[in-house]
Amino acid sequence: MKTFSLYLTICFSFYHHIRMEQQFGANVLLNHNLASGYCLKHLIKTSYSECYAHFESGNVSFNAMVYRRSFLLCSLCYVSSNFSVRKEPGFVLVHTPISDTSAENLALNKPTNQSSTYYTSEYGNASSFLAVDGKRQTAMIQPNGYACAQTVGQTSGDQWWIVDLGEIYSVSKVVIYNRNDACCDHWLKELYITVGESEKSMHLCNHYPGPPGETEPSVTIMCQQPLLGKFVQISKTIDEGMAFCEVEVYH
Repeated sequence: MKTFSLYLTICFSFYHHIRMEQQFGANVLLNHNLASGYCLKHLIKTSYSECYAHFESGNVSFNAMVYRRSFLLCSLCYVSSNFSVRKEPGFVLVHTPISDTSAENLALNKPTNQSSTYYTSEYGNASSFLAVDGKRQTAMIQPNGYACAQTVGQTSGDQWWIVDLGEIYSVSKVVIYNRNDACCDHWLKELYITVGESEKSMHLCNHYPGPPGETEPSVTIMCQQPLLGKFVQISKTIDEGMAFCEVEVYH
């Protein structure tokens, strides 16, 4: 009877812990030391060796792993600054050398695409790549052609622009530099920013109602919570074009 009661107690503790993880998600502070980071993946019933294999796989930009022996719970985290390790029974914390990469633009020079491309014979294509070339100028027309990515305006159907980050990252912020002329600066509105590990599995980062003020060359859109993704897409459902002079994506 005592053995059965102990078994029930262990099962309840494990269930309660997992429910807490599901409830608090990325906000849970594992080992009381990760206030500066986010734990974005939790694997239950996982051995230490399996947890470490996930951590070392390099498929996702995790730089900290917390393993709870008593629950066989593996948590994979992204931490953007140094933290102190406080030893607690049943916890194993492993991390790679941590450097602050929160200022790294993950979209810079990465492959892009868009729903349509604006073109004129005088200036050529306003191709999707122009939004990740590292140039933040907001004047559309330059001596050597267009400087901003732009879709064809007033077309039916959804408008979208997408970047492939090359690998899976935790994404928490998107910065957009707007076209600054009277023609199209008001287009920066009713945008939906989504993030996903594949183009067929995208999750909402946030909605930007816009438009920005006249003196705002850029807007910063924070995700409602950090999301794991290889792709970041900006879309709108109204029949109006989109113009982005630069799009930057950050941890």
